[in-house]
Amino acid sequence: MDGSIEGFQQYLGLDEEVVAIMGTLAPAVIGQIPRVSEAFYLRLEQIPAALSVFRGGREQLVRQRIALSGWLAQLFQPPYDADYWRRRRKVGIVHLNSGVDEHLMIASMNWLRQSLSPIVEEVAPQVGLDPKRARTAVDTVLDFDLGLILGSYWQDLRLRTLRVDRLALIGQFTAAINHELRNPLGVINTSAYLLRQKLGEAAPQPVQRHIEKIEKSVQRANAIVSGLLRLMRIQAPVRHQVPLDEFVRDIVSEIRCPQNIEIAVLPGALKSKGSFDRDQVRQVLENLLNNSVEAMVDQGRVELAFDADDFATSISIRDTGPGISPELVERIFDPLFSTKSFGTGLGLTLSRAIVEAHGGELVVHTGQGGTTFEIRIPHHLNPRPISGSNDPQSA
Repeated sequence: MDGSIEGFQQYLGLDEEVVAIMGTLAPAVIGQIPRVSEAFYLRLEQIPAALSVFRGGREQLVRQRIALSGWLAQLFQPPYDADYWRRRRKVGIVHLNSGVDEHLMIASMNWLRQSLSPIVEEVAPQVGLDPKRARTAVDTVLDFDLGLILGSYWQDLRLRTLRVDRLALIGQFTAAINHELRNPLGVINTSAYLLRQKLGEAAPQPVQRHIEKIEKSVQRANAIVSGLLRLMRIQAPVRHQVPLDEFVRDIVSEIRCPQNIEIAVLPGALKSKGSFDRDQVRQVLENLLNNSVEAMVDQGRVELAFDADDFATSISIRDTGPGISPELVERIFDPLFSTKSFGTGLGLTLSRAIVEAHGGELVVHTGQGGTTFEIRIPHHLNPRPISGSNDPQSA
């Protein structure tokens, strides 16, 4: 387990005694957790600002009540190891993407603490525990969980801030690059064209190859400049209700795919809808699908899956290519980084920027069996601002 997590446990006093107490309390407390969950959501319903996060009506609240009961039960199921940390961290990510702010998370933990305390004090003597020590143990684990969840918020904020700062720096130079490079690139391209016209077919093969290299290099340089401009001009998403099945199948039908590579749309909820900017997310999916197809040289399969729950739209694209090496996977979203000789290194940067403008996340999982990109876009979260989204030519 991460050393910082072990240190956090030491600070809190989450030791073997606490673990033993929680295990002893479990049989007596877990049976009463449903009424704690019931009381929590009754209280939540009295606070409009908190209730506004749940847009799925009464049915969603029922599902969330059941989910909360399961989450509370896990509090009393040690060990609090690396697997526990990963599960609880996902809770923070889900709440972050669903629009629950950290203040509501802290308040929610306080409500749960208030509800659990009298139950713990009541059952502790029945299982041979001191009520005060039992309550302290529960408080310690609740504090541990709250720290893990809030850690997800701050880690996400730190990573997004680093990316925004990097994009802002690129944005400062984009206008100058556009003005200063377009003209010389145009001159080079025109000169190569005139040279080709002058020499014609009589030109030696090495000369023709070099002229072709010049033209392709100019095209790539222009594509990089154009990509930087698109990256800096991303607008705030205009959300619409989008039928997912129709949306993804329409995109797949337009992807150029060699005969030896198959793109399959896995069955999803046929009536499910997402809330996002159709054109922007289409651009993301087209880019990811093209990358997956290009990753497979001889033959392979690309699988696109989609779903929508109460909070968000989820789309995944999995290929059976060679995967991405560990030393490169951390860099693939960096601006101007590309593993392809003909790439601009901006496609994934642009894709992540679009998804994050929706308040969502784009992550990658890779290995020898292939690569999977996962997109999760919340339905109702206000879009996050993108640094550098102003037109750089106005600078």
